[in-house]
Amino acid sequence: MNERAGMNSAELSKYIKNSILPLYPDIADVSGKRVILKVDSGPGRMNTEMLADLKLQGLYLIPGVPNTTSKTQETDQNYGPFKSKFRTNIRTLSQARFEKQMSIHVTDLPLLVFGGICPKTGAMMIDAFSTAFSVQSNLDV
Repeated sequence: MNERAGMNSAELSKYIKNSILPLYPDIADVSGKRVILKVDSGPGRMNTEMLADLKLQGLYLIPGVPNTTSKTQETDQNYGPFKSKFRTNIRTLSQARFEKQMSIHVTDLPLLVFGGICPKTGAMMIDAFSTAFSVQSNLDV
């Protein structure tokens, strides 16, 4: 970020090159290899030199419409169901562990996120991650 805690064109470009592009080692400007990155409408998002450079690499930067963040936060449509199922898992596991006078530990996190049967109590957890972030859920968003 810059001195005002925001991202100008230079900071955004560095962030994309150092943090986003490495996530996609086979990115290319060909069908099936392109990546779309939706960003806010902050300063520098329409830097044509940066946009052209990214497009040549296969990354298409799509700035959002200004002042619409509260209406266009697509990921919230995934995180809502995820948090709901995760909280259901916490309640289920907490109750099962409470009945056996056991506690929940950080090592229970995969069970809470990805579901399954608790080996200590037999309680069944929902796969919160796959339900909320499945290919179909992402396409629906």
